[in-house]
Amino acid sequence: MQTQEVITTNISQDFEGSMATDMIDKITGAWVSQAIYVAARLRIADFLQEGEKHIDELAKLTTAKAFRLYRLLRALSSIDIFEEVRPRKFALT
Repeated sequence: MQTQEVITTNISQDFEGSMATDMIDKITGAWVSQAIYVAARLRIADFLQEGEKHIDELAKLTTAKAFRLYRLLRALSSIDIFEEVRPRKFALT
C-alpha cells in the first residue's frame, strides 16, 4: 500500500468514527436531557444538599419508586451529575 492510500484510509476511518460519535451524542442527548429534567422535577439536588442519602430515603421524599429512582440516579452518576458514594447511597458531585 502506498503512503497516500494509508493516509486517505486513516482520514476516512477517523471521519466515519467522528460521524458515528456525533450521531450517538445526538441520540443519547435527548435521554440525558430527559433524565436531568426528571431529577430536577423531583428536586433530587435539593434533598442531597444536606448530604448523601440512601435511595429508599430519596424515594420517600420524592414519592418515587425506589427501583426506578435508583436507575435514574445511576444513569446520572455515569455522567457525573450525581455520585453513588456507597451502594445505593447518592450525593452531589
